Amino acid sequence: MKKLLFSFILIVTAAGPLFALTAGEEFSEANSRYAEQKYEEAAKRYELLVKAGVSTTAVYYNLGNTYFKLGQLGRAIVSYERARRINPKDEEVLFNLSFAKSQLEQEQPKEPYRFHERLFFWVVDRFSEKECALLLLASYTLLFLALILATFSGAFRKRSPLFIWLFVTVTFLFAFLSGVKIFERGQGKEGVIVAKVADVRYSPSGTGAVAFELKEGIRAKILRTESDFCYIRLTRDKLGWVAREAIEEI
Repeated sequence: MKKLLFSFILIVTAAGPLFALTAGEEFSEANSRYAEQKYEEAAKRYELLVKAGVSTTAVYYNLGNTYFKLGQLGRAIVSYERARRINPKDEEVLFNLSFAKSQLEQEQPKEPYRFHERLFFWVVDRFSEKECALLLLASYTLLFLALILATFSGAFRKRSPLFIWLFVTVTFLFAFLSGVKIFERGQGKEGVIVAKVADVRYSPSGTGAVAFELKEGIRAKILRTESDFCYIRLTRDKLGWVAREAIEEI
């Protein structure tokens, strides 16, 4: 039994670097196809990396560029959005995402938010869920250390209230942002229309009455899926059913 376990560990340990090498080679091959303007081949190779679990900013960014070259604006935006979720502060990703959105044939419907609501969502959008969790852990650790120092260090005790209140505020802020991120994840998934034109219907049926049309690249929240249709929400007064193949989850 021990020999079998040792053999298994040895195989897994050896497979790690091998997979990394294969993924690296596949990424280089995809980049080469892109440089040669063989965009369809490049897209297939990037997609293989994604299916294999290689979900990095670089892979999604390059995949977005490839789909943009292929004229598939919706899938380009999906890829850029995925890259942005991993690294919300990557300037190249943000620039290309903004440029892709500027090419939309239809204006993105917007909720009539007030100023403080827009400010709130702007702040929330600046951090990924992982960043919020790490910053929460860091602030909580600093708060704990400040409390320890205030208890055992007389020199620090005089200044401790300022630091403690600062760390309490920061900890509360990132706890709140983490909660918002988790809540958003539970409220439905974000998707992007990838069909050139998608009919949004009143019912989940191909023969249902059409409520309105959406063009490629428009973003919507996927509330639920039923059969071959997704129930989507753009704004409070714009909801309906769209074919599942017409929208792709971010």
